[in-house]
Amino acid sequence: MKDSDVTHIALCDHDDYVDPDTFYQYTKVLNKDRNVKIIYSDEDVVKYKGDPEAYYVMKPDFNPYHMESCNYINHFFVCEKNLLGKIKTKDGLYERPEFDGAQDYDLYLRLIEEALELDHKLQKQEEVKIRQAIYTSSTIHHVPKVLYHWRAAENSTAQDPRNKLYAFDAGKRALEEYFKRRRVDIAGVEHTDVWGTYRVKYNLKQEPLVSVIIPNKDHVEDLKVAIESVRSGTYKNLEFIIVENNSVEPETFAYYDTLKDDQNIKVVYFDGEYNYSAVNNFGVKYASGEFLLLLNNDVKMIAADSIAEMVAILEREQVGAVGAELLFANGELQHAGVIVGFGHSAGHIFHHIRPEFSYGNRANCVVNYSAVTAACLLVKKATYDKIGGFSEEFAVSFNDVDFCLKIRALGDLIVYTPYAKFYHYESKSRGADTAEEKRLRMEQEARLLRDKWPEIYKVGDPYYNENFTLQYFNCSLKGKGEV
Repeated sequence: MKDSDVTHIALCDHDDYVDPDTFYQYTKVLNKDRNVKIIYSDEDVVKYKGDPEAYYVMKPDFNPYHMESCNYINHFFVCEKNLLGKIKTKDGLYERPEFDGAQDYDLYLRLIEEALELDHKLQKQEEVKIRQAIYTSSTIHHVPKVLYHWRAAENSTAQDPRNKLYAFDAGKRALEEYFKRRRVDIAGVEHTDVWGTYRVKYNLKQEPLVSVIIPNKDHVEDLKVAIESVRSGTYKNLEFIIVENNSVEPETFAYYDTLKDDQNIKVVYFDGEYNYSAVNNFGVKYASGEFLLLLNNDVKMIAADSIAEMVAILEREQVGAVGAELLFANGELQHAGVIVGFGHSAGHIFHHIRPEFSYGNRANCVVNYSAVTAACLLVKKATYDKIGGFSEEFAVSFNDVDFCLKIRALGDLIVYTPYAKFYHYESKSRGADTAEEKRLRMEQEARLLRDKWPEIYKVGDPYYNENFTLQYFNCSLKGKGEV
């Protein structure tokens, strides 16, 4: 074969092995869509072929913020030869020796930059997928099959990351250079407690006014905690809009009276039956801020720079909304991102799991999801207005999922960050419905969500691997007979 006949390059380690089906699966993708420039697959880590103790590495479709947290793509990586030519150095190199140990991460980041430039040009022809909220990339394709077997040889990073600590320093430098090339203003990149994952520290040039919208019914002590915890953080340019709805306790109105002289807090009154969507839409009318923080009254901020972290991410290009890590009082996760499809509706990934036990350490990484909870969600007011706010037919359930999917339908990204950290006491402040009323309402609103966004239920949430079950929140594999 002549060099001119080569159209694609495959990258792998010398001591690993690929599935017999691998090249067929990749060729099938390339034959179907000539816009694809990069392909990667799921993989497993083994000591020898047929290893019964292999563990699986199941990946999402292209997830740009996950890639900025760690090299989640890894193997089996194939790219178009012409794309590879675009990142060749002046010395004629593709992999750069100064990033030895993380040369693949550096290479992938540079290739992804080129691929994203092509994505931008191709988005016009992806309008249908964008409107259906399933678009991730035109040029970067994930095959959700285990097609690569990464051999955990002695002294390899697959067996023990501490064997090559220099590689993680190289990865840190590769990320720092990546942000410099993309002109994203960062203070730096830090190692986390898990080797091979990184935290990006942003420089916040300015503090735009953030309007904090808090629906409230009684439970004054909880409301006070929510407001004071946010006020005690590092971000100070805040106003609070308390949307009063059907409170009955005298203590509630006595507290409102104490706020009359506080220029940064408004109490507005929404009359009528509780409807989360309508309450928030009403409250936003009174907001003066460029940014809106939608916040439940039963949360407590526990990381002082949470709001600054969320604002810095939302200021980045193509980000539509940012969600936070919410914890139960015992340290288990209440929220670390939303997966569309759980239980035939949608649900919180890693629910009731401690962050350190999340699959692939994902709860501790900044990543993209299709949705995040509106119990703590930051969005630009311009975006809120553009999508028409919350859809009021979702009175109690799944309104935030629909809200985020409407943002995704603009072509924007939803980002979850674990560095914005809150306690959430989950619906503590609203009176409970009878079990039957709640069940019927949830079923109705779940059906409405499926009817409104049918394609994402048909093809699956792009940020969740199709090999994972939709019955549990722990990223376990599908059981026998589960579709």
